[in-house]
Amino acid sequence: MFALILTDDSSFSEHQEIVDQYFDFLISRSSSGTNNDGYGLIAYRRDSTHLLESDCWYKTGSSTWYGDGTLEPLDDARQEILSEDNYYFLIIAHARNATGGSGSHPFKVDTSQGTYSMCHNGVISTPLRQAMMNYLGKIWFDQYPSNWLGEYGSLGSFIDSELYHHYLVKYIFVNDNDVSAGLQAAYNETNLLGINPSDYFLNARCPSNMLFSDGNSLYVFKNTTSTNSYKLSWQDHGNLIGIKTRDLLDTPLLQNELIQFTSEGEVNSTILQLQEEEPFVPAVDFYAQPNPARDFVDIYYASLRANDNKSDDVDTIDKITIYDIRGRKIRSITSSLSPDNYRCYHWDGYVETGRKAAAGLYVYQHNISRKTGKLVLIK
Repeated sequence: MFALILTDDSSFSEHQEIVDQYFDFLISRSSSGTNNDGYGLIAYRRDSTHLLESDCWYKTGSSTWYGDGTLEPLDDARQEILSEDNYYFLIIAHARNATGGSGSHPFKVDTSQGTYSMCHNGVISTPLRQAMMNYLGKIWFDQYPSNWLGEYGSLGSFIDSELYHHYLVKYIFVNDNDVSAGLQAAYNETNLLGINPSDYFLNARCPSNMLFSDGNSLYVFKNTTSTNSYKLSWQDHGNLIGIKTRDLLDTPLLQNELIQFTSEGEVNSTILQLQEEEPFVPAVDFYAQPNPARDFVDIYYASLRANDNKSDDVDTIDKITIYDIRGRKIRSITSSLSPDNYRCYHWDGYVETGRKAAAGLYVYQHNISRKTGKLVLIK
């Protein structure tokens, strides 16, 4: 896999020689003798954090590779990205050697914030994948379905990397859409339905190197000591930063290093430390989505842990109350319990008097647990 991010106002057409090197690397990795299950590439434009369908190029299927005699989306991608008329600034790409599921990386989850995307180089262990699926739950996948043929309840229908991606995005939501905080929380989690993800990730029990973007920055994580295909490194080519696997570039990532590369040229690095395992205790997930919101917002209250419904008073949830920034009550909303122990409170954006709520910051509170959260309405 590889990624490229421009750190000035130039276009990829001004760096064609470097861009061609990375494209040629992807081609070399997508061949009948190596990763022969297709490839994928996405590119973000400067003016939007949302990916358009025309910004995504995929070739998928068993025994599918570059040069197999069929049409090559990668050729179209190179032509579009190197066009002076297209203002792309960030590319993520991957050639796949399949171990399960169908489709290819990069994976995408569209939200009000933008499109979260990810590629993964490695294998997620079965117990961790199962915990991820159970934690996310059916309602999550109803709202954010698989890009391919993954179905909630059927572990083998998912590419393991796609479950990994959804797991990271959920933690970003729970951390108020702060990508850095969400990623770190996901890697530091020690008790996910009785499974310790931090042990898997930070003790390298499963190789989980990844490239991740929110359409603003590029995030890169390495957790392997391997000297072969799991090598991960980066290089500043002069207003263009490149990241790739296998062949080492100027700067190898360190073990458990999470790096944020911004379009302004900032490089923010954190070495994640294995956390002491926490006791298995009840926990509640409480968040609003989308946030910020325009016309409506769904507020979710859900049990994160197995068999803890009584401890979390899920069966007696009554309502949430929404307050404005001055603390004035503007709306109370009730909900019934779903089969997956989720509560979804749908707010249509209207106050109790029947008028539309003004744009601004609001606080919502669950009446049983007294937990609170914040949401923003925009016009």
